[in-house]
This record gives sequence, C-alpha cells and structure tokens, in this order.
Amino acid sequence: WTPKRPLFGKTIPRFVCSPDVDHGESWRDCVAVVVSSEDVTDVLEVRDPPENRQTEGDATEAAEKERALAQQLRGILDEAKERNGRLYEHFVELVTGRTHQLRAQFACRGAPIVGDIGYEPVSGFLFDDLTSGGACEREALERAEKAKNPRTGIGLQAAVVEFGDVDSVLKIEAGNPWWRGGLF
Repeated sequence: WTPKRPLFGKTIPRFVCSPDVDHGESWRDCVAVVVSSEDVTDVLEVRDPPENRQTEGDATEAAEKERALAQQLRGILDEAKERNGRLYEHFVELVTGRTHQLRAQFACRGAPIVGDIGYEPVSGFLFDDLTSGGACEREALERAEKAKNPRTGIGLQAAVVEFGDVDSVLKIEAGNPWWRGGLF
C-alpha cells in the first residue's frame, strides 16, 4: 500500500506499508507480479555515442552532452555495483498502481532501483506505525528529507505496454534500456 497523497509535504518518496495494516481510503493498493529475475551484473553496458557524426556548431555541443550523459550513467551503474555487489533485472507486470509504487515497493524490500535517489533513502523501510509522533513517523521524516528527484535516468523502463480489450490489443514494445546499451 502507498499513500494517495504525499506525506510530509514531499512528492517523493512515497512510503509503503504492509498489506495487513489497514490505512483506509488514504492509501492505494499496488499489485505487481515479478515475472522473471536475472543477474545482469556482468552484462551491463552504457555505450558511448557514435563518433562518426558531423560535429559542427550545435552538433558539437549536443555530442559533448551525450558523452557527459553516458559517463554519468556509467557512474550510476558503478556506484550501484559497489554498494550492492550484484545487480538484477526484473521483468514486472504492474497489475494495479503506478510506476512510483514500483519504485517504493522495490526500495522497501531493500532492493532500490539503480540510480533512484528518490527512493534509496527508504530502502528496507515499511511505514506501518502511523501513531502521531511515533518513532516510525520520525524515521520516515528523516528518510524523506534525504530523498531527491533523480536528475538522470534510473533503472526503470516500461518494456511492454498493452492497450485494448479481449477482442483487440495494441502491444508496444520498447528497445533496449540505457543499461543494456540502448541509449545511443
């Protein structure tokens, strides 16, 4: 369960509570199914932008920004590997809820999404004690103060989106994500 409205006046992080804790109408259910998981520590790559493009004027500036972005994303992966040891890619079916709820769910289970500085501070934390002024609420506030909106990509991508009904389904599949060399 995640709250429908931000706690402490901050849009991130949204907190997660156990399904057996009843918070009434102010919290939203999030149902997700982990379809598969794969250890991808040794196969991750962030490619450099192509060098053979024409680089004059604005194109030179754009190429420099692309190289800087690739370097920044490499840093995000390196930090995550150093902090966690192994990295895993999960294929998740979001049944109900929104993407920030997935971010919250993975973080509260101690597996924050790579590069997600908005939810890393709540890693391993469940917001189950809602007594005003309680220790849980104080800890939640302290964690929320450390959260920041990510300024670069995080390791989250919609791989497949389906629209429609029983008779007709439109299926859209994404290309490789940035951590698998799909940026450039």
